[in-house]
Amino acid sequence: MKLHTLSMTIVLLAFSLTAQVMAAPPEGKGGGKPKDGNSGGDGSLTPSPIAMLIEFRDDSNDTVRSDSSDYEWNQPDGLRAHIDGDSGGNYGNLYLYFEPEVGRSVFLDIDSGSVDDSAALPFTARSFDRVGIKVIAAETVSDGVCGMAPGDEISARMNIKFHDEQQYNTAGPGVIAFQTYNRKKHPCYRATSMVQVKRGEAGTALENSWTVSSDVAACITWPDGRTHGGISYMPFSFTATVINPDNPDEPVCE
Repeated sequence: MKLHTLSMTIVLLAFSLTAQVMAAPPEGKGGGKPKDGNSGGDGSLTPSPIAMLIEFRDDSNDTVRSDSSDYEWNQPDGLRAHIDGDSGGNYGNLYLYFEPEVGRSVFLDIDSGSVDDSAALPFTARSFDRVGIKVIAAETVSDGVCGMAPGDEISARMNIKFHDEQQYNTAGPGVIAFQTYNRKKHPCYRATSMVQVKRGEAGTALENSWTVSSDVAACITWPDGRTHGGISYMPFSFTATVINPDNPDEPVCE
């Protein structure tokens, strides 16, 4: 009886392992298109970047502005303005990331559009030299911005992370989140919105460009990464353009 039970266990185990192998996706068939390498993480350090030039509108009433110059991939070394061209789930998301040693900054003004008590703000409008901007287009359309046809427009989540460990005595970033919140207990419930992303028209110089903009409110988290910072209207616009769409050394963004 014990031998019979052992034999049945071995048969069932073999069947289970065979089923797992058959159910596994073919190699290279992750979310998005197969490319060399895999970024993992949030895609800001992708091994397969599509190099971009990012230009902010910088109107006087914009609350997210540049430091008066465009942001170009790896100019200087470490400035990451790119589309993630990796095969993972971040394929087609758009990024602007840099560390303090890059010597660039982004100006953030949460104060002027705040709908909460401004006395609670830990800072007034200022520039940050450690910033990460992520347009999470892959949640809206397959292959993210690369899955948009020329002329298409979508809504997408976008996060701006800002750091200043020395001033705020914490490594936890603050976050400006452009997204909707449907959980009733969330402090930003139904009060904020996503950004708009529009690809340039076919046959024009902007065919390989995407304009990201907002004139709505964002949900704020203060630099400890936990404390709710209220709701603020955050108008801005920037255009991200593929530097060399025919570069054979980069993934294709069709």
